[in-house]
Amino acid sequence: MEIPPQLESMLRGERGQAKEMGARLVLDMADTAGAQSLIPAVHAHVSGVSVITGGPGLRRFLSEISNTGDQVSIPTTLNSAGCDRQKIEEMGIEYPSFL
Repeated sequence: MEIPPQLESMLRGERGQAKEMGARLVLDMADTAGAQSLIPAVHAHVSGVSVITGGPGLRRFLSEISNTGDQVSIPTTLNSAGCDRQKIEEMGIEYPSFL
């Protein structure tokens, strides 16, 4: 698969750590899906922020990417999510120091 120059720049970390992380994720997903090519994104949605369905790996990724201090470069939306501290055990969240 041909990687566009802008994505190559992101993979080298030239556009910030968050974009590098996002670019690696996009390429991993494209490879897993057997994509033949990539197209430019004009907007994005960060999905999977549910503490119930996201799992520790996704929560760690979102935490790490949010701590980079980088900003989005295309219009981006995010699901709102919440967690009831009183019911965290009932919800089955097995991630230390989640809240």
